[in-house]
Amino acid sequence: MNADINLLFSSPTARILDFKCREHAHTASPVECVSQFEINFIRRGRFGYRLNKKEYDFDSQTVMLVNAGAEQIFLHEHEVPDECTNIEVDADLLEEANAVFWKKGYATRFKLPRVLLPRPVLPLTPALDCLHANLFATVQRRHVAGMALKAETVLIRLIEEIYKTLYDRRRDIRLDEKLKSRHLETVERARHFMLANYQRELTLSEIARNAFVSDFHFSRIFKKFTARSPHQYLLELRLQHALLLLRNTSLSVSEICFASGFNSFPHFIASFTRRYRMSPSKARS
Repeated sequence: MNADINLLFSSPTARILDFKCREHAHTASPVECVSQFEINFIRRGRFGYRLNKKEYDFDSQTVMLVNAGAEQIFLHEHEVPDECTNIEVDADLLEEANAVFWKKGYATRFKLPRVLLPRPVLPLTPALDCLHANLFATVQRRHVAGMALKAETVLIRLIEEIYKTLYDRRRDIRLDEKLKSRHLETVERARHFMLANYQRELTLSEIARNAFVSDFHFSRIFKKFTARSPHQYLLELRLQHALLLLRNTSLSVSEICFASGFNSFPHFIASFTRRYRMSPSKARS
């Protein structure tokens, strides 16, 4: 495939690559056999995908999961070249994650070499969005002390969240082609703006303006794509960021509250406890 591929991170547990496609529209890649288990986040654009004779459509509102040994073909039907974060994950790491969720009653237990990832398409949730953005930003700081440890810590949290999402029994969002073609980039721009600015106060008008759409239409479009209002999405980004800080820093709970974009300590405590069913202090222990 014609693409720019940049290795960002490599360890015994995973390799993370920045993948920027250079294929033209209406082309298909040769058949490829996948050697590693892969988690793919589409940062921009969309593409078709044929996996073991079944076709899927991937875009920036989905997460792509591929099992080792699968045969795949990429179908480039759209004009906008896609940009992806490709995470190649060690099989033992996924097996261990599955075992944890099997004990909790989420997953079906299996042994290698059986399929580890039960389906190829996941909806992008705010938690996955935040964790991917954090991981992608971390691995680009190659010369920062402690980068590798932080990257692997966030990756473990990301895999945990993927398994939670895999076994969430809520239905996936289905969008018609006309809506996707008109507004996928609108939602991409809004999400990227929210990810870059959720630590400060934001208004609906500001987000909508950066997505190049009116306030009224933006709110309706965003909820159709994400199944959440902009306010709910932003709240979940902030809570996920707070959880990462609680587990990986020595900042006080009040410092984490304001560093995550909350301007009210009681509101932070109540929102966090409602979302994770435990207090911030309990989440740290």
